[in-house]
Amino acid sequence: MGLMWLIGCVADSRVGLYPIVTPSASPFYFSHEGNTVRDGLPLGFTFDSQEWKRARHVIKSNSRGYHPPEDGEQFPTRRLPKDERYQSRDYTLQNVFADAPLEAAAIEELNWFYDLTTWGGYCKLLSSTHCQEISAPTRLLFPGSVLNKLGEG
Repeated sequence: MGLMWLIGCVADSRVGLYPIVTPSASPFYFSHEGNTVRDGLPLGFTFDSQEWKRARHVIKSNSRGYHPPEDGEQFPTRRLPKDERYQSRDYTLQNVFADAPLEAAAIEELNWFYDLTTWGGYCKLLSSTHCQEISAPTRLLFPGSVLNKLGEG
């Protein structure tokens, strides 16, 4: 079972602003034009315990400030060069999932997708015909005061 978050706007009735829980035991990736989170698109995905361990290893192995201890040393004492220290603090999802094995994963292609992590992507969505297919968020997502019409209290 996996939990999925999405940072974008897609054409799929199962995807909204809420997390999606998938009952599958294997990883699941949304794809657009053949690209997934592995290629840098902020598309939804889930992962299993093995993929979680792999992703965690990628991050942890690149977040060190010291060389690993040598034989006989209890603690690390030799600092890494500045450009090699804590590299994973600037990682994106693409860095973490670049080596993700997609062979066993379920991949579902989306009809359309807009990357909402950039202002340009948001503007493309607003100027597209797909914008008319999107409804306003429900009151479950935002408090009532956020969605009041102009002049309403």
